[in-house]
Amino acid sequence: FGLVDARGERSLDEWALAGPSHLPLVNEPGPIPDLAEPERRRYIRRLSEHLRFGKTLWWAYFGRGITHEVLGDWPKAESDLTRALRMSGDHPMVANYLGYSWVDQGMNLEHGLEMLQGALERRPQDPNILDSVAWALYRTGDYEGALELLEEALRLEPGVAELYDHYGDVLWKLGNRDEAVYQWNRALTLFPEEHVRERAERKVREGLENPER
Repeated sequence: FGLVDARGERSLDEWALAGPSHLPLVNEPGPIPDLAEPERRRYIRRLSEHLRFGKTLWWAYFGRGITHEVLGDWPKAESDLTRALRMSGDHPMVANYLGYSWVDQGMNLEHGLEMLQGALERRPQDPNILDSVAWALYRTGDYEGALELLEEALRLEPGVAELYDHYGDVLWKLGNRDEAVYQWNRALTLFPEEHVRERAERKVREGLENPER
């Protein structure tokens, strides 16, 4: 996630590499480019330097938490994301990331769902949050509720592979298996990330008879 300030949008990585004297005043995260593992670790080090100079920089904890999560260090990720959530006043994007991470791992399902629903109340037209709440409902067995939210997310943002992947899962659970396979195949046409591509290909072959994650 990056940063937006009065001068326009900047990548969080740009600011992190600029050094503490160049920190902007920021309120909103935005997208940052994907980074290879060595750059991600360098990114963590620079954010950690920032945090020594400004203890109220919730977005730095947020960015560092995301990077720890991508690198597979969930305990550090959860610690930073939880702190960012508290410091940001339950910012919807932080709540979405932490809540979805919990739900996707089968952790804190009830609390994660409540957190995501709170984020959705603040941003009811955000397709990412709609998807996250839908996935939490799916994980708790409310497939009809998940279907409704995923259809709204797809209406708002129809070009996202992971939305079709989740949509296929819900359709399968509701007994519409041919349509589920169609949606998984549709996800594969949208240049998905590797982990989405691999699981969609597997589900096209095998369905959801085996654990899907």
